[in-house]
Amino acid sequence: MEAQSIREYEQLEKYYWWFVGRRHVIEKVLKRYFLGRQLRILDWGCGPGGNFQFLEKYGQVLGVDASDEAIRACGEKGIQQVIKAGDLSEFKSDIKFDLITNFDVLEHIQEDDKFLLDLQKFLIPGGYVLVTVPAYQFLWSGLDELLGHKRR
Repeated sequence: MEAQSIREYEQLEKYYWWFVGRRHVIEKVLKRYFLGRQLRILDWGCGPGGNFQFLEKYGQVLGVDASDEAIRACGEKGIQQVIKAGDLSEFKSDIKFDLITNFDVLEHIQEDDKFLLDLQKFLIPGGYVLVTVPAYQFLWSGLDELLGHKRR
């Protein structure tokens, strides 16, 4: 995303119904399965950091994003644990994670099945991957093209 798009996204994720509702659903899932645990969480495609606050309730979070502007926006919020990587081949980590999140990112990845399989090398045995994606191909619109979606 371009710098201006990241800034608009950053503002929208604070109050727009989609982001607020998605966080609510994700928090319900996290509370159900992970309440009281301290997880190592990898937030792949963290964007400007809007999910860090609630993810940190469940443990240590490391964010990854391909955008310099998104990483800069995280830094402005005091979120320092973010690194740049455009794909898994650029991501180097000796840490294994209990949970990898991928919120509305998978639809941007051409080989999504390969990406999901490759995530395994960053998970502890029995670790989890939590993914959200836009639903229903029949809802495809010009916005999907603008956002660089490969599919819904």
